[in-house]
Amino acid sequence: MISDEEKELVREKTDVLQIVGETVNLKRSGSSYSGCCPFHADKSPSFHINPNTGLWKCFGCQKSGDIFSFVMEREHIEFPDAIRYLAERAHIELHEDAQRSPDAPKKTRLFELLDATEKFYSQSLMRGVGPAYDDARKYFSSRGFNSDVCKRWGLGYAAGHGRLSKHLMDLGFTLKECEAANVLVGRGRDRFFNRVMFPIHDESGRCIGFGGRVLDDAKPKYLNTSDTMVFHKKKNMYAYDKARESIVSEGYAIVVEGYTDVIAMHEAGITNVVAVLGTALTLDHIKLLSRFAKKIIFMFDGDSAGQHAAKRSLQFMKDTEADLRCVILPDNLDPADFIAQRGVDELKGHLNKSEPLIDFVFEIILSEYDLAIPGQRVKAFDELCSLLSVFKNSILLDEYARRLADAFQVDVQDAKKGIMEAKPSITGETNTLQPPVKPQSQQQVKAYTTGNSQSQVKVQPIVDPELDRYDDIAYLQDYSQYEDVTYYEPSHQSQPKVEVLLSREEKAQLQCEKELLTFFANYPKVVKSFRTSLENIDWVEPNHKVICDAMMATDDDADVNEVVKAARTAVPEADLVLTAGSIVYEDTRAKDEKIKFILVNLELQMTKRRIREKKAQANHATDNSQMQQVLEELKVLSEHRDRLMEILTKI
Repeated sequence: MISDEEKELVREKTDVLQIVGETVNLKRSGSSYSGCCPFHADKSPSFHINPNTGLWKCFGCQKSGDIFSFVMEREHIEFPDAIRYLAERAHIELHEDAQRSPDAPKKTRLFELLDATEKFYSQSLMRGVGPAYDDARKYFSSRGFNSDVCKRWGLGYAAGHGRLSKHLMDLGFTLKECEAANVLVGRGRDRFFNRVMFPIHDESGRCIGFGGRVLDDAKPKYLNTSDTMVFHKKKNMYAYDKARESIVSEGYAIVVEGYTDVIAMHEAGITNVVAVLGTALTLDHIKLLSRFAKKIIFMFDGDSAGQHAAKRSLQFMKDTEADLRCVILPDNLDPADFIAQRGVDELKGHLNKSEPLIDFVFEIILSEYDLAIPGQRVKAFDELCSLLSVFKNSILLDEYARRLADAFQVDVQDAKKGIMEAKPSITGETNTLQPPVKPQSQQQVKAYTTGNSQSQVKVQPIVDPELDRYDDIAYLQDYSQYEDVTYYEPSHQSQPKVEVLLSREEKAQLQCEKELLTFFANYPKVVKSFRTSLENIDWVEPNHKVICDAMMATDDDADVNEVVKAARTAVPEADLVLTAGSIVYEDTRAKDEKIKFILVNLELQMTKRRIREKKAQANHATDNSQMQQVLEELKVLSEHRDRLMEILTKI
């Protein structure tokens, strides 16, 4: 196991802005940084991270946490693997339990196995003896790739016939691991044989799969790794790890169709180039590139396949802010051949003349038909309507309807009607980025869990729809949008799970508590100045009080790191609470006004809880004197509630 001390050391040595900045284009916003969330289709900056605490939150998809949870989400790995990943990045050696199973963690073993496979293929290319190895070297040489280029790109040769299988088994990898990485198939046979090999890496430069090209007439001509635990062809891109820095600096990305095209362009000095991995372009690819690219240029082949690719790429225009453009090289030359025959400067000239994707699609369709012939004119119109039908619910609809109307000299409304009634002609890969899934039950509420599963108490909020909404103060979130709630049981003894009903006031106060603690994590000195107010809080969630007390117990001059660390020590899952608020990020008011707003809201909800309790007492009063006393108390509480609401309007 990884010790808490080593976990905290990794956290301390990790540059959170560097890690997050690899996938999010961050811009400073006060004491925090913001950008478009990498975990959902985000068009406006809803992702916020505080570099001082290392805590982040997205107000679009509602995901939040610390740097470990960010890496878990981004890399699709478990918590221990996230620690190992960041430890490796920070050059920290972890001292784990030697009795841990040799095949765990699975992803780490796959990365090790794939790295060994890449080295084996590379050594086979460089040192292999025989006609097949000579043919592999001749192929790369014919593409202009000498031994230095092959080494830089990890190019290799897969001879097959069990050679890789024996090598990996000798290294101690199991058949199950080899099959999970998709380098061996069917009882240990090499997946790739008699193919030149192109290793594929993730954003961090780790090998995750391979692309192989045959040297004879075998089929298929190109073969890629199937999707695995670490490789996703619809999301990963060839050479993205090498191109990312240039994409950031240049502000645009170039997408080509072949691995050799990527290598040729990089070696010629055009280094912001990537390729898809044996699949059609997907929205995931577009989102990956548009994190840093304001413009994406597609270099399609001039054949029918290239034109079809251009047509189907049109559907992504409505889902990205990037400017999608395209270039078709003359004489059906691919980029590698074009550079070899005409030079990189002429290629750059074509890139500088790239045209908007929509312009190109209109041109190729209109050129395919003789518009003077009525039947062909109708077919051209119908095809364009089908392609443009993906914009039915987009603000781009009117613009493209006018363009269609101009091209065919018809009324704009007729063009718009044609688009609205047409069925999309684009098939194949579609948007793989889905919007956040709405919880199955709107009665569920999100909180957090402890590491001690036996001490968890499951909470099921009330189902009265009138009590499931909180709209007294519009700023506070409607708690019914969240997923789950599991409260901590203070006792360390095993407790049965019980259902606890939450009133509207309790749910609203629960959110106020999270707003307060989130603010505390960001501005501890400001909150500590309201010590008396905090001491009078009647907390809904006991562990919120534990977290608050732990942070209050730190020195008055303690920085945010010390305060957050104290919260984590008291409650290991405190990060989920300390990122649950939104006012600290979204509200434009000054810090003093924000904390007053939160505390007054908190007191308002406590007052409403007391009013609810008094009303219940009034319903069960047994005599007039008792009833009179309760009514007097209700009057005082109601007046106090009204004063608090009036104060809120002035903050």
